[in-house]
Amino acid sequence: MKNLLLFIGAACATFTTSAQDYYPVKVKDIYYYTNDALSDAFPLKIDSVKLEGKDSVYFMYKQIRRLESESCTYTSLGDSWLGNSIRVKEDGTMLFANREKNPFTLKTQAKLNEKWTAFSNPKWVAIVEVSAISQESFLGLSDSVKTFTINIIKPTGADTTHSYDGIEIKISKKYGITKTINFYLFGADPNPGTGPYSEYLVDNFNLSGIESLKLGLRNITGKEIFHYSEGDEFHIEEYSTTGESRNLSKQSIKYINTIVKKSSTLTAHTYSVKRVIEKTIDNIITSQSDTISETHLFDELKEIHGQIKGNGYLSTIFSSDFKRFGKSDHVSSFAKNSDDCLVDFIGSECLSTPKSYYVGLGGPYYHCAPVLWNNFGRKIMYYKKGTEEWGQPLVLGTSEEETLQTQITVSPNPSKDVLNFNFGTVSDPMTIQIIDNTGQIVQTITAVGETKMDVSKFKKGLYLYHISSSGKKHYSGKIIVE
Repeated sequence: MKNLLLFIGAACATFTTSAQDYYPVKVKDIYYYTNDALSDAFPLKIDSVKLEGKDSVYFMYKQIRRLESESCTYTSLGDSWLGNSIRVKEDGTMLFANREKNPFTLKTQAKLNEKWTAFSNPKWVAIVEVSAISQESFLGLSDSVKTFTINIIKPTGADTTHSYDGIEIKISKKYGITKTINFYLFGADPNPGTGPYSEYLVDNFNLSGIESLKLGLRNITGKEIFHYSEGDEFHIEEYSTTGESRNLSKQSIKYINTIVKKSSTLTAHTYSVKRVIEKTIDNIITSQSDTISETHLFDELKEIHGQIKGNGYLSTIFSSDFKRFGKSDHVSSFAKNSDDCLVDFIGSECLSTPKSYYVGLGGPYYHCAPVLWNNFGRKIMYYKKGTEEWGQPLVLGTSEEETLQTQITVSPNPSKDVLNFNFGTVSDPMTIQIIDNTGQIVQTITAVGETKMDVSKFKKGLYLYHISSSGKKHYSGKIIVE
């Protein structure tokens, strides 16, 4: 199972925070963070608040974490990547609890150039300084941002080299944390695989979305995923390779889909889609075109990041290729032993292959290679939405080719002795191949205009014929020799 953050639904807190500036997280909102190392988003939300004396303790939404247990592989009640909790002191000082519940101290009300010891262990000490207070822009917003820089020294006070040294934390005056670290693993020595993203111990996470403001990354649904306009064009390939290394069967279906008509109701989008389709099965190519109707409900994929959906869950992703946010549907990812105990799903690896969807690009898109040589998937090759373009366009059957197909006739079928091939008004030389049921080419001829082929010496049975011009595949079909 991929190391992917989940937070499990719980009652929303009703506690009201003070009007303190530079407050890291606002109650009731959902924040999303990304970093350069991952395409997945890190969600952040307060689950509940508890008063302990003069302190306010904010407990974060839970996530799945791996356990070292034979009976329970994962728990759905693991601590958040921001730590188990945030304890807010009366003076605004905040304590972030790491995996061992050891605190990291952040003085959000500190002045410029003020320093303090934020964390210590027997090996090193983290000194934090307010290194800047300046106006910065993020998510189309502009606000005063306070920058906290971490400096690592030895317990003796001597300088040392450490991966945390120079790492920054940024907090906006009005909007909270804009840049942060994995507080859950701060100061810990993670063992690979013991928790989601443990290998990204010191990477910075940047604010990428605020749910309440509908800025950046947010919980998208079918309404946004399948939001197209007339004239939008999508080039898509579905592919598969099966068999053994010396006897592989390859299949590809390529589509050029163009939105020709759109209508919407209060609950759904409906589109008329013109399709040009090219199928390739073991080097035999056929083409066709049609127009279909598609309807997509607005509440498709409505679950928020991390909600359990069947035996899987939804996660929020960002495509560095498309520069678009999306969702990934992880189906059959695990089985539940109890309400908070999950185990790996046992079955075909491809049953748990994430299926991805993107804003305005639809889906699903996926790839799976369950065994050596074998694979299958669906990928977007090119799209054009208004003036926006991405990828390399596919070149499939044109209207000229469709005209050729409508003019080609093969008769009689079944046949005992002679097949007649008529190409209508087509004057180009045409190559005709006859292929038996073992895949062997039994006869090839090149002809212009109407042509006859003697099949009287063929064995009785089913054959494929394949017609092409100048190497371009135009028409395939079946014939029966009696």
